[in-house]
Amino acid sequence: MGKQKEYELAGITVSGAKYLDHDLLIAVTNLTVGQKLHLPNDESIAKAIKALWKQELFSNVDITITRYLDDKVFINIGVEERPRLSRFNFRNIKPGEAKELKGKLTLVSNKVVTDATKKEAIVRIKKFYTDKGFGRVQVSVLERNDSASVNKVILTFIIDKGSKTHINQVNIVGEQNTTEARLKRTLKSTKEMTRITLHPEAEQNVYAVPKRSFKKYIGEFGFLSPSKTLDALDPYFRFKLFASSKFNQKKYEDDKQSLIAYYNTLGYRDASIVSDTIYPVMNGNINVDIRVKEGHKYYFGDITWKGNTKYSSEFLSKTLAIKKGDVYNQEMLEKRMGRQLSPDGGGEDVSSLYMDDGYLFFNIEPNEISVKDDTINFEMRITEGSQATIRDISIAGNERTNEHVIRRQLYTYPGNKFSRSDLIRSQREIATLGFFDQEKIGILPKPHPEDGTVDIDYTVIEKSSDQLQLSAGFGGGVNFYGNVGITFNNFSIRNIFRPKFWDPLPVGDGQKFSISYASNGAYYNSLSSSFTEPWLGGHKPNALTANIVYSKYSAAAIGTDPNLSFLRMAGGGSFYG
Repeated sequence: MGKQKEYELAGITVSGAKYLDHDLLIAVTNLTVGQKLHLPNDESIAKAIKALWKQELFSNVDITITRYLDDKVFINIGVEERPRLSRFNFRNIKPGEAKELKGKLTLVSNKVVTDATKKEAIVRIKKFYTDKGFGRVQVSVLERNDSASVNKVILTFIIDKGSKTHINQVNIVGEQNTTEARLKRTLKSTKEMTRITLHPEAEQNVYAVPKRSFKKYIGEFGFLSPSKTLDALDPYFRFKLFASSKFNQKKYEDDKQSLIAYYNTLGYRDASIVSDTIYPVMNGNINVDIRVKEGHKYYFGDITWKGNTKYSSEFLSKTLAIKKGDVYNQEMLEKRMGRQLSPDGGGEDVSSLYMDDGYLFFNIEPNEISVKDDTINFEMRITEGSQATIRDISIAGNERTNEHVIRRQLYTYPGNKFSRSDLIRSQREIATLGFFDQEKIGILPKPHPEDGTVDIDYTVIEKSSDQLQLSAGFGGGVNFYGNVGITFNNFSIRNIFRPKFWDPLPVGDGQKFSISYASNGAYYNSLSSSFTEPWLGGHKPNALTANIVYSKYSAAAIGTDPNLSFLRMAGGGSFYG
C-alpha cells in the first residue's frame, strides 16, 4: 500500500446521470469542494459510494480520480441509473383475477425497478395462486422500455397457472392409540380426492408402513368394523363429494395444529409431528405424508385452589367438574375455567361464577405444581379483584338507526354490576333486530381499576333490512296478474316530515311498515298496509300493530263490463300485545 498523501478536493463532476439532478447526487455523497482527502484510500470516498448505493437508484456506482494538479485533486462520480416503473400487466389470466392480483402486489408507478422488486412480485403472484390450489404455477417477467416515457419500463408478468393441485393421498404414520382415519378427520382443509377405480396405483409413502393385506383384514374380522372396511376399500373407492381436495399450504399448517390439539384431548400433551413431507405422484397430484409421535398419556391428579375467598374450594372443584384420574385434556380444562367467552353466555364454568357477579378483574391461572409418572397435579391461582360497576355505555356505527332503538335491547345499564352473561345476551338481542351484520357486532369493556368501574362500547355495522316482493304472470283469461309489496323494517313515523331522515322513506325508529298491491286488471284489485310499533311508550316491548285492507272483486264474466257485478270490501284492525 502506497503512502497516504493529503490533497484538496478541487472539483467534482458527474457522469451517467441522465435524469437525476447532478447537484443532488453530489449532496448525497457528502463530498464538498475544498475538503481534504487522504489518497489513495480516503474513507470519505468509500462512504460516498455506500451512500449512493443506499438510494437504490443505480445499477452501477464508481468514483474515479480524473486528474491531479499539485496538491489538488479532481474526481468524477460515475453512475448508471436504474429504470422506473411505468405500469405493469399480466398475461394468460382473466380480467377479474388481474384486478384482484393487482391489489396483492406492492408495485407502485414511478418506483425504481430492481431484481428484488421483480422477485418479490413473482413470489406474491405464486402465493396468490398457490392459495387457490394451483401448486404448480409458473411465473416469468418481461421488461420492456416505455416509448412514451423517459427512463421507464413496463413489466409484463407471464403466468402459467397449470392445473389445480389436488391431494391424491394423506398418509399418517406413528399412531398407536387412535386410527389413521380418525386423525385424517382432524384435517379440516387437507382432504384426499375422490377415487373410484378397479386398478389402483401402487401406494407411495416416504415412511415405512405395513402394506395392506386382505388376508389380515379377514383374519381380524375387519368386515365387522366400518372404519376398517373403508380403509380396505380405500385403494379402490373413496367418496369425497363435498370435500375440496385442493392443497393450501396455510390451511395445511393450521390442520397440523388441529391434529396435535386432538391428541391433547386424548391426554397426549407431548404429542408432536416429527416430520412431514409433500411430494408429487404419478397421476400429477401430490401426496402428504405425516409422521407423528404420541408420547405418554397423562391424567389429572390433585387440583387445589389458592386466592379464593368468595367461593369455597369444594364448590369451585364441583364447578370445574374435573376429578382426579380423569384423562388430561387441555381443551376441556380451558373450557371449564371459562377463559374464553362461551357462545351461550357461560354459567357452567369458574370464570362465569365470578364475572356474572361483577368480578370483571377476576383471573385464574392453572399451575402445574408437580408431574408424578403420568399424573399432573394443579394449583389454581385465583385473583378475584373487586366487583365492577357499569359507568358509561356508548354505541357507535349506527348511521341509520336511532340510538334508543339499540339501547332498549341492552341488558347492561349504568349503575348495575358488571355481568358477562348480560353482555352476551345484549349482543344476541341487538342481532335479533335484523338491522346489523350479526358477525360484526362488537363489545369492548373498558375497565377502570382505580375506581372499580367499567365503560362498555358497543359497535355495529348496519345492513339493509328492507324487503321487496314482485311477482307476475299470464293466463286465466285475463292475460295478466301481478303482485308488488315492500316492507320497511326500520321505519320511523315521526320523521315523515323531516326529509333528511328519508332513505328512501323515513328510517331509524325500528318500526315496521309494509304495503302490498295485487291485481289482474279490472276484475280483481287488492291493497293492504300495516304498521307496527314494537315499543309503544318506549319503556317496555309492548307492540301495537294497525292494518288496513281494501279489495274489489268482480263477478262479471271475463270480457264483459267488470262493474256489472262486483264485491268491494274495506276494513282494518289493530292489535296490542
